[in-house]
This record gives sequence, structure tokens and C-alpha cells, in this order.
Amino acid sequence: MSIFNSIINVIFDGLFAVAGLLGGEAALWIISAIAGVALLLIFKITSNQTAIRQTKDDIAASFLEVRLFKDDMRQMMSAQGRIFGAAFRYMLHALVPMLWMIVPVLLMLIQLNQWYGYRPMEVGQKAVVTARLDTDQRLGDYEQLELRGDDGVIVETPPLRIESLKQVNWRVKIESEGLHQLTLLVDGEEIKQPVHAGKGFTKITPVRVRGAWPELWNPGAETLQGEQPVHHFEITYAEAEANLLGIKMHWVIVFFILSIVFGFAFKGIFRVEI
Repeated sequence: MSIFNSIINVIFDGLFAVAGLLGGEAALWIISAIAGVALLLIFKITSNQTAIRQTKDDIAASFLEVRLFKDDMRQMMSAQGRIFGAAFRYMLHALVPMLWMIVPVLLMLIQLNQWYGYRPMEVGQKAVVTARLDTDQRLGDYEQLELRGDDGVIVETPPLRIESLKQVNWRVKIESEGLHQLTLLVDGEEIKQPVHAGKGFTKITPVRVRGAWPELWNPGAETLQGEQPVHHFEITYAEAEANLLGIKMHWVIVFFILSIVFGFAFKGIFRVEI
């Protein structure tokens, strides 16, 4: 999974290295346009374009029939039945390309969430840091269970141990802007986690994990090794919002709106029946 994530990271990091030169919002527009066109082509390749075109023609003809025979109840009801039947056939034709699009869409959302899902910390902001251990040993029996921050991050509280969850929490405070680092020490083992503070457009992965499935959902962070007692190390960030024509909303909504708009805008150019 690490190799797979590395390949996907290189692709998207390259896209953002170019698109991000114009700013975070412009990059989202560019990535959404690319996604819209890519998904449009996937739809064209994996769908039965002839059947979709014929089904749309059948629906249009049946609607026309409803208007022409509006005074003939029997004929109108028959036309409406054909509309529902054709609509069902259309959904079946669209099902196959939709299934093909699930995986690339999911991978795009996972990657985009690292760039648009979280807001860098602000100076003076406080956050909770969580470590989950994979062990049968009592948390209180560890000789060393400590969190340290560099000059830009202060650890304000002693460890709060939650034995039933094998979880330890700390509260930290941001002292200055920049890329800082937290270090978790567990009986001689060191696990580091970057902390982003300031006002810039940057990639943020708030958690380090272990295991193939968790790694897939958190591709930007260095994975935890199997011999380490910690399987989850996270710092909480505030969620970010995206801007679409002056309206603040969740970035996923902006992405889907833009990708759909760009997809429909290019469907004539690529001759795709949707």
C-alpha cells in the first residue's frame, strides 16, 4: 500500500505544484476541470453510447406524445409508462460507468482532502494530540510516555491516559508560525509528527497510522512501523472551507459542482452522451 500511495502522491503533488502557483482556490478549479474531463472520458469509454442516445430519444418522444395526446387519457398514461421504463433503462446504462468511476473519484477525494480538508494552526491556537497504543500492557506501566514539541509548540498538559481505549491525550499550544514538529517518546521509541502553523496553502495530513486500510485513507503521512507500539498518532486541525464565487462551503461540494459543470461544458467537444 505504501508503494501505491507513493505513486498517487507523486501524481497529485505534481498537479498541485503547478496549479498551486496560482493559489489554492485556482488550483481547486483546475483540478476540478481535469477531473470533470477525465470522468467524462471514462463515462464515454465504459458506457453504451448508442443505447444511451436511443433511450434519451425515446424519453423525448414520449414527452412529446404526452403533450400531443393530453386530451386522450389512455394514450397519455401509456406514454408516461414508457417514460418511466426508458428512465429505468437509462439508469441501468449509466450504472456500469458509474461503477468504473468510483475508484478514481475516491482516490481524488482522499488526495484533495489533504490540501483542502484542514486549516493550518494559528498562533495561540490550542489542539489535542492523541496517541493510541497497540498493547496489552497497562499505560501506567510504561517507563516513558511523553510528548515533546519544538520551539514553536508547547505541550501544556501531562498525559491523560484512557486505559479502556489504550489512548493518551495531550493539549498543545502553537507559539509561532512555520512547520513545527512533535515527538512522541514511548520507552525509547521516537515517533514524529509535523505541525503546520500559519496562513499558507499547504498539504496537511493530521494523522500517522499503521495498516494497509488506514494507510489508504491517510496517504500523505509516513506510516507507522509494525514493531512500534503506537498505531495511531494524531493532532486535531480545524476543518477548512472552500470558496465558490464568494460563497463559503465544504470543499467536496465545490469540487463536485465544478467537475460536473466542466464535464457538461466539454461533453459536446468530446461527443459524449450523458
